[in-house]
Amino acid sequence: MTKPDRTDPFWETGCHGRTALLLAVEFDNFPTVQWLLEEGGASLTEEDSRGWGALSLAVSQGCS
Repeated sequence: MTKPDRTDPFWETGCHGRTALLLAVEFDNFPTVQWLLEEGGASLTEEDSRGWGALSLAVSQGCS
């Protein structure tokens, strides 16, 4: 897999600096989360401007 181009608009952040991965977690969109991690080059270490990462956000919402 090639390294993603983080200058691509796909990687722009939304409200509170949330990436596509964090937004997918926030809205419980597991297929998108899975694709972003397996194929899209997203990382579990990504954090928004408040310091929330994908795992901490998922746990805070009661996802398992």
